[in-house]
Amino acid sequence: MDALRAEYLEIENGFRWPEEREDMPAHDQLHQLFTDIVTKLRERSIAENLESSLYAGRLDTLLDFLNNLFYCLNGVFPYEKSERKYHRTIWFHKPNDFIRFIKKNGDPEIDKASLLEIAATYLANPWLQHDQIDWVFIDVLIFCEASAYSQSIMSGSALGKVNWIWAWSDGDIEKYGLFHLGKGLGMFALRYIIPPVIVFILFYLNRESTALKTGIAYAIYLVLHASLWVFRYPARKLQRQTLEEHSSRLEKMLNAYYYCKPPIINLGTLRTYLNKAVEAGAIFDGALFSILKRVEESRGEAFMPFAT
Repeated sequence: MDALRAEYLEIENGFRWPEEREDMPAHDQLHQLFTDIVTKLRERSIAENLESSLYAGRLDTLLDFLNNLFYCLNGVFPYEKSERKYHRTIWFHKPNDFIRFIKKNGDPEIDKASLLEIAATYLANPWLQHDQIDWVFIDVLIFCEASAYSQSIMSGSALGKVNWIWAWSDGDIEKYGLFHLGKGLGMFALRYIIPPVIVFILFYLNRESTALKTGIAYAIYLVLHASLWVFRYPARKLQRQTLEEHSSRLEKMLNAYYYCKPPIINLGTLRTYLNKAVEAGAIFDGALFSILKRVEESRGEAFMPFAT
C-alpha cells in the first residue's frame, strides 16, 4: 500500500492544482474542495487497489470537472485573474430578490446545458461526491429554474405577449421600474392633463371655436374609453388570473429555494416545498432529484454541507 500511495503522490505532483490564494483564504472554496476531494479519492483508490493509470484518469476527470463547474457558474476559469471579491467561491446562495437570469454587477449568466452535462459527470462518478458539491448542484438547479421562470413572466413569454418595457430595460430591474413608472405617468399625462391644457390654451388665445371642438372631441374620447372598459374587462380579468397563477407558482419555487440556505438544511422541509412547487406545475431537472435523493439517503434530515 505504501508503494501505491507513493505512486499516487508522484502522479498528483504532475497535475496543475489551484494554489491557495493567500489574500482570500476565507473565500478560497475551490482550493479547499480540491484538497478535500483529492485526499478522499487517494484513500478510496488505495482501498480499491486501483491501478496508477486509472488513478491518473480520475484525477484528470476531477480537475476538468471542478474547472468546468467553476467556469459555468462564474464565467472565468479558476486560474484567471478577476476583480470579483469572492473569485474562488464556486457558488453561494442568492437572496430571493436576486432571482433573475441576467447579467448584473458582473454576475454571469449560467449555461444551463453545460451545467446539466457537468451534473451528469458528477452523478456518473460517485467518487467525486462531496457534500459542498451536492449542495451547489441542489441550490443552483433550483435557482436556475426559479430565475428563468421569473424572467419568462417579466418578459411576457409565459403570458403569451411581449413585455416591451422589460425588453427595453434589457432585463435590468432598476431600469424596468423607471420605465414602468415613466409609462404610467406618461399615459396619465397624455390622457388627463395635456388635452385639457390644450383646450385651456386655445380659449386663452381666443380660439373659442377650435377650443370647443377640441373639448367636445376629448369628451367623446373619455366616454368611449369608459364604455370600452366594459368590453375589455373580461380579457383583462383573464390576463390577471393567468398572471396570478404564474406568480403563485413562482412563489412556491422561491419558497423551495429559500430552504436551500446554509448552514443547516432540513432535507424533509426542502423536499416538501419542492413537491408543492411541482404540484403547482413547476418543472425541475431530474439531476436535482437524483442528487437530493442520494443526499437524503446518506445524510438523513439535517444536511450541513459546510460543516468541518
